[in-house]
Amino acid sequence: MLIVNGELEGKASEYWQSYDKPVATGYYHQGRKEGKWDTDYKDTRGHIIFKNGNIIEKREWFLDEQIACSLTIGGTSESIKWYENGQKRSERHWMSSEFNEYLEGSVTKWYENGKLESKGEYSNGSRTGKWCYWYENGNMKSEGHFLPAPNDENSSSLPRDYKIGKWIDWWENGFKSEEGKYSKNCSKYGLEKKIGIWKGWAEDGRLEYKEKYVMGKCLELYP
Repeated sequence: MLIVNGELEGKASEYWQSYDKPVATGYYHQGRKEGKWDTDYKDTRGHIIFKNGNIIEKREWFLDEQIACSLTIGGTSESIKWYENGQKRSERHWMSSEFNEYLEGSVTKWYENGKLESKGEYSNGSRTGKWCYWYENGNMKSEGHFLPAPNDENSSSLPRDYKIGKWIDWWENGFKSEEGKYSKNCSKYGLEKKIGIWKGWAEDGRLEYKEKYVMGKCLELYP
């Protein structure tokens, strides 16, 4: 590393207390960190990317937990986890601020055999839009839509989201287990309300019941 016109210039390494290896290695330009800096501290590896001395991306790999996290400027973060066999386990995004951190954007999970477990979107920490769930054998488990629950600062224990519209559940063998619709309006406790005709099937595909709901209340049964 050189001093040019009183400012740091060129390759540099940083050390932390008694750690015997550099914890960060990169370049200075006109006294500011610039470009990619590689980081290495105990069981954590990663890199930080600078532009005009400001961090625009930070990525870390926690080797013992097989987790990779990245933090980009603006508070958007990404987390990726793997199983011990190297198969990706989950991938999610979130937003963070000085006082809060919540899931935001797409979230995907996989089984250890590589097949999808679930996939959907988050908005401000709540599930929203279409969500799909699968069994480990690859067959569909359930499918439907979520809507974020109304915010209530005095009721933090209430659900953050609820089911709306048509939902379908399947048995692991591929036969339907239940099908029906939820109201777009949840109860005051943030719970779903079944509406219309609901059908249920046995695991062998036989129709077991039909129920009629009006705003969450079952009015008729059809054996």
